Amino acid sequence: MQAQAPLPKRRGLPPNLPLPTMHIFSYPNSTVAIDQLQSFCSASALPAPWILGEDDVETSLFELVARADSAQGVPSNPADPAIAAARFDLEVPVIIFHRINEEDIRGLISKYKAAGQWPIFVVVTPASIEQKLSFLIPQFIEDREREQAWRKKKRKDEA
Repeated sequence: MQAQAPLPKRRGLPPNLPLPTMHIFSYPNSTVAIDQLQSFCSASALPAPWILGEDDVETSLFELVARADSAQGVPSNPADPAIAAARFDLEVPVIIFHRINEEDIRGLISKYKAAGQWPIFVVVTPASIEQKLSFLIPQFIEDREREQAWRKKKRKDEA
């Protein structure tokens, strides 16, 4: 039986108001990436991640969240993440946070940073929730490429 993740801080909400379900989704590039995310989530008392695959590409984030909410936290696993990653030439996993508090996100990012890795981290927004992964993942990759170019330029300017 998997340990239940601690409840996020209520920040002034009435005590009888139910909290929304937290989810972490990942579109991985390897089975190693899946194992690592599952390990980091478990060590941080975060919910088990939902592992997305090729069958989920034409699904909106809204539909994925609804599917995760209705499945009551039983994550899925794709048959072969390498096949899914090849569709987008994905070099690093994409990790999508939905209703995860900022402190927990920073903690998970710190674990990756300590491991010398830098997946693409994304927070679901009102603008992105209606979009399909087939639209979003190329956008995430493009954003990463712009971020890396900016960092490279910044390091060059500081030298």
